[in-house]
Amino acid sequence: MAMHARILTKDDHPTHRGPTLIRPLTAASEAWHDGRIAKLFAPAFVRHDRRRVIAQPPADAAAYITSIVELERLTGAFPIYVMQEPVGARGQRLCAIRLIGHLGADEMSMIVVIQTDDTVGRLEQLIQYDPEDIDDALAELDRLYAELGEY
Repeated sequence: MAMHARILTKDDHPTHRGPTLIRPLTAASEAWHDGRIAKLFAPAFVRHDRRRVIAQPPADAAAYITSIVELERLTGAFPIYVMQEPVGARGQRLCAIRLIGHLGADEMSMIVVIQTDDTVGRLEQLIQYDPEDIDDALAELDRLYAELGEY
């Protein structure tokens, strides 16, 4: 039988069901301005941007942080996510969330696939998708889960 990413419902909450994979992203936004941010990334962290319009190149932790700092410098605003909705989970290290927030006066939304490391839950991989590409994000969860061999 093929295994597929489980679609989470509005009754699923990451603090009550399985791993709390959403915490590293929340912690990242809280830690941004006080210098703790680097500790949230695994040494081999990589960010992939699969959004059609933005489509930034792959980035390690330093480049990812620099891109956020540059975005803040250019816009005068730090991205603030007012809603983080879980949309899928696989094993203890993988999840997909829908981020909805603001960058200054502009509303923004994306799907993010998050993979944490197997030790302390640091961000190992972050893959960004356009909000309508949920099927692609869930397929990536399945692919990563099979790659990790966590059956």
